[in-house]
Amino acid sequence: MYFPLTQFIVQSRPWRGREAPKNISGREYSGINTLILTVKGLALDGGIDPRWMTVHQAEEHGLRVKKGAKGTHVTLWKPIVDTEEQDKVVAVVQRFFTVFHASQVDGIGEYTPPPVNEIEAHETAEKIISASGAEIIYGGGRAFYQPSTDSIHMPPKGDFFNATGYYSTLLHELTHWTGHSSRLKRNIYGGRHTVSYAREELVAEIGSMFISCAAKIPQSEEVFKNHASYVDGWLECIRNDSNAIFKAAADANRAADYILTKAGVKERGDNVD
Repeated sequence: MYFPLTQFIVQSRPWRGREAPKNISGREYSGINTLILTVKGLALDGGIDPRWMTVHQAEEHGLRVKKGAKGTHVTLWKPIVDTEEQDKVVAVVQRFFTVFHASQVDGIGEYTPPPVNEIEAHETAEKIISASGAEIIYGGGRAFYQPSTDSIHMPPKGDFFNATGYYSTLLHELTHWTGHSSRLKRNIYGGRHTVSYAREELVAEIGSMFISCAAKIPQSEEVFKNHASYVDGWLECIRNDSNAIFKAAADANRAADYILTKAGVKERGDNVD
């Protein structure tokens, strides 16, 4: 499946203040569900309200899905554990659900997003970066991860136009860093114009979005547009792989889990209800 993210960007409202899509129960979605629901939410109301629910959940809350509303499909991977050894997963079952955005539901109250404290958000970003233990070398005019030395290279922080651009870039490189053979062991060694390179760039950019969203790190409209156009560009390189976006989102989710758990910021899990 290929869909251009940039066509859904709403110009009238900054990304700052938007939250990760979450179920009406309060639990946030992850993986490809985060990406799909974020894009759909942008199209429906500019990404203002993050709440989603199934028809059953709406009814449980005394609400009603609007007539003719078109739902959005999400996927839940549910582990099946051994009845005798509860810590042993013997199978994983894929389940599909249809959810509806708050704007598609009658009777739901207006959503008031929590206030954003940029100082606290940037402190959280610094905590995530520090807790990773990654070697970060500042200097020069390029940002990149070097697998052979297992090091991240960044321009000086003062060279960035704003803090959001700096953290977005560094979290992109930090996502690359998780793919090293001593960590999540992704294929990160392809040449610049290879399919494997394009796939890894997708993982890194989506991972940066996931981490920023989960850790409540503000992003400007410009930064989010850059995320979207960047993802679009690399998807163009691997159009023949219909599952590319799903694979990239799954790897990005694992990378975000690794980084966020290491920092003790948040545990992420894919929940539908």
